[in-house]
Amino acid sequence: MTGNAIRWEKLKYHGLNGGEKVRGIYTCVPLTFLAEAFDGECEYSKDTLTAVLTLKDGRKMQFARGSIGCVTDQELTAMYCEALHRDGELYVSAEWFAKYAYNLQVSECDGVIYITDHFSELSLNMADLIRDILNDKAVPDNYDEMI
Repeated sequence: MTGNAIRWEKLKYHGLNGGEKVRGIYTCVPLTFLAEAFDGECEYSKDTLTAVLTLKDGRKMQFARGSIGCVTDQELTAMYCEALHRDGELYVSAEWFAKYAYNLQVSECDGVIYITDHFSELSLNMADLIRDILNDKAVPDNYDEMI
């Protein structure tokens, strides 16, 4: 990824003088990462505040900084949270993208999200294992010799 994933807490407010409350917590990732992971193409505007993500099947998804709406082939759809702009890239919820664009299952545990094509409920032990694998801690150097 070109930037770190962002754990975004979407806030809402109650009443005129009401306090803020967390509405949801989402993992936001760069559009370029989603394009690479799902074999699509991402094209940014000059100012990088808007982008079009073209999926492998030809669908075009338009995103804009601060907008909670995504336009897919001329149809507006609400996302879980607004598109964020960080370091010249737009970030969107990986959970929303996987579910909306590809009808995939998403499970989260202890800061790890797992996206798959079948039902799953990520456990703490599996989250730890995934984290270790991604940090090159779980596979011994001589793994190929062991199997």
